[in-house]
Amino acid sequence: VCTSSCDVSPNGMFISSTEYAYVYKTATGTLLATLDMGVWRVNKWEPFSATKIINFTYPSPQTGMSWGVFSGDSSRVAVGHNSTYVVVYDTKTWGVIPVDLGYTTVQPFFAMQLDYNGSTLALGYIGYFQNTTALVRVYKFRPDLGKYVLVYDDSATFTERPPSPDG
Repeated sequence: VCTSSCDVSPNGMFISSTEYAYVYKTATGTLLATLDMGVWRVNKWEPFSATKIINFTYPSPQTGMSWGVFSGDSSRVAVGHNSTYVVVYDTKTWGVIPVDLGYTTVQPFFAMQLDYNGSTLALGYIGYFQNTTALVRVYKFRPDLGKYVLVYDDSATFTERPPSPDG
């Protein structure tokens, strides 16, 4: 259970949480652990033990927040910072795989996803609340360059703000 954005790797080895993640034993409802902001490696589920790999800072209006999403095979985690910058980590070595964002003007994104093996990264944004811009960017990992490069960039500007999906 998480108090904000979080993700668990499909192999159950890692937990990423923007704020707090509460780990329960579902059979009994017993609270096993409270994990704070960051990416955690699960050492054992019973008795529960985890090690923090990446520390996130507390989200605030001034600094934004950090969060992470895992690839389908759990080999990579994309970590967004302040909704404007992203890096990808290899979960075996915890080495950083840079993302060449392909733009110089800071533009926010609020959606982030890796494909199954982490070779494709997608970022997206729809300006429901602060502006009238929507964007989608897709990046592919280039082994020869050792980084993700921009392969698709599409944005649109609206004359009126689109309605919020919440109504």
